[in-house]
Amino acid sequence: MRRINPWWLKGLEGRLANGLWPGLVLSLGLGLGLGLGLGTLGGCSDDDGVGNDNANDNANDNANTNTNTNTNGCTESTTRCTGSLLETCTAGIWSDPTDCVATDQICRPDGSTGEARCDDLAWVRLDIEIDDPIMVGTSLNTPIDTVSFAYDAVADVFATAFGRDSNDPNLTHLWLVEGADGTHAKQPLTGDVFGPTDGFCMGTEDWCQYVGYDAASSEWVVFGPSTTSVMRVGANWTATLETTSGTHPPDNWISHSHRFAWSARRLFLYGAVGPSGFSDTVFAFNLDTSAWTSVATGLPQMVDNCLAYDSQSSMVLSIGGRVTSDGGNTTQTVDTILTIDPVNGTHTSDTLPVSMGPRRAMSCAYDAGRHLLYVYAGSVVNDRWNEAENDYHNDLWALDLTQMTWTELVPDTESGTLNAPDSNGDQSFVGHPEGPNFGQNRGHLLMDPDNDRLMIIGAVPIFTHEQLYLLRLEGVDQRH
Repeated sequence: MRRINPWWLKGLEGRLANGLWPGLVLSLGLGLGLGLGLGTLGGCSDDDGVGNDNANDNANDNANTNTNTNTNGCTESTTRCTGSLLETCTAGIWSDPTDCVATDQICRPDGSTGEARCDDLAWVRLDIEIDDPIMVGTSLNTPIDTVSFAYDAVADVFATAFGRDSNDPNLTHLWLVEGADGTHAKQPLTGDVFGPTDGFCMGTEDWCQYVGYDAASSEWVVFGPSTTSVMRVGANWTATLETTSGTHPPDNWISHSHRFAWSARRLFLYGAVGPSGFSDTVFAFNLDTSAWTSVATGLPQMVDNCLAYDSQSSMVLSIGGRVTSDGGNTTQTVDTILTIDPVNGTHTSDTLPVSMGPRRAMSCAYDAGRHLLYVYAGSVVNDRWNEAENDYHNDLWALDLTQMTWTELVPDTESGTLNAPDSNGDQSFVGHPEGPNFGQNRGHLLMDPDNDRLMIIGAVPIFTHEQLYLLRLEGVDQRH
């Protein structure tokens, strides 16, 4: 239950307060125990002092082997998964099945030991450490307007923002994150880069950035709704610029909801705020021709929604958000799912489950392998200043797009605390940084098919700021 100051001040205040404005400033014991045990059973150990040097020792070794294994290879007390069932080897037989789903868990093997267990679907934070001669900190540099990031699975590297040197704006860089240890550093760029006055939106501002990774060409891709070029950065960090064409989105619209749809070779935009209200148009950027087009118009005027692209049906999905019909003077948080055809411009509407209800600032991503839509968190903001009046979520849901059925994968839990009331009686929300508890901030969710996991970046209020979290999806099939 919570929020901070007006939406357009929130990100700026956090960065200024912490000097982080972009561009400015399982067990070894079990493993050893199992290894030693198997070594002894196999006759390769001599820890009793007599070893395999005579027939009596061989007989002793064989007796030990017969005690702990059977002809089918079932070792006493080991565990395995059969679907959602956790089974234990007892007297040479796989038995005592425990259904992990009964406790809202999944059955999966531990990556280091091979042993299976009932396990929660849980977010893990990648601890961030800025490596820079000027800037220090433990949060990510991201675009000011809306979080956008990309991931190179081969190099295990994230890119979170484009930036310019504060003393010489002709010097440019990408902010990268090492997936192995969370090191966050600037990668200088060479070649043809965005110039000092090349604006992404709002004139010459670089607030509205879209950062992607094109696996087909092994290039990072950076541009904005108003850039006259798209920048591509190759493996040697040399940039090239390709001129854009077509009808760009309005320059003075911000808070765009965006989605790279690499299977369609498009970036889609729908949902933004401008001087006259919210966006009612889906824009598409062709990632091969660098051309903008409007592909659907006359939709509900929307902001604070999340976008996904269903590659099986070739549809754009918009989930939740806020709508207006009077230029933004009044707004309504909705429980709407819009399915938009980017070819003929038509759309249909459905609703979220009653147990989810209307929400804004949700994060979503499409899983092509399972044909699932993941929807994370969101909020209902009733008071801009007193966050005690608001509802903040951290649950994770999956929509089976074949059966059109919803499953709650991770339930809502306590997401943070409230500060003591100020002189006006208002309370501010402080999110728990252990998980992606963004309050009323909107995160950006990506599916990582190479590692079968979800990745999300968002700002944890008030002092933690932008963080990166990962969630393994192995075994999620047992839950839906």
